[in-house]
Formats: sequence, structure tokens, C-alpha cells
Amino acid sequence: PASNSPIQPIFIRVDAAGAVFTGTGKGERPMDHDADSRELPLLTGQLKLYTDAAISAGETPLVQIMVDPGAAQQRVIDVLNALAAAGIARVTFTDLLEET
Repeated sequence: PASNSPIQPIFIRVDAAGAVFTGTGKGERPMDHDADSRELPLLTGQLKLYTDAAISAGETPLVQIMVDPGAAQQRVIDVLNALAAAGIARVTFTDLLEET
């Protein structure tokens, strides 16, 4: 049976050091931290589970990405490659900044 609540988008953050996180605020979870590695196994695994859940619910998976201006361009490409491997085509970039 289909759920009445829609699948929420996944939020991905890439920090200046190239570490990748999912979620927001206190719910943020660290994923892959080795910026020298092109592979993102933790992120890719989570994205595949998310894609399967969205498709099972009859929905299209959606991801929002926020990238620190100091992050290497290659790291953003690594994240985009993980999204492609998980079959996610709907991706938006956001520049929401936390108040300090």
C-alpha cells in the first residue's frame, strides 16, 4: 500500500574540506569524508535506498545540494556521479546559509 505522506527530498551538503553530509541541522549525518577518494560509498548506498523507497511510493526522487564555496569542484562532480549511479536525475542546488 502506498503511503499518504510524500517522500521528502534528500539534502546533501559538501563542506570546504570535501566532507559530505546528508540531512539538515541536528538531523545531519556524516557520509564520506575522504576528499581524495573519488568514490562515495556511504552516500551512494543511502541514495540507492532513497531511490528505491521513492519509486516504491510512486514518486520521483529529488535531491538538494548545498556546496561550500571553498569545496573543490571535483568533489561536486563526485556527488553528481553518486546521484547518477543511484538513478537520481532531479537535482537542485541551493545556497541557503545558516545564520551565525
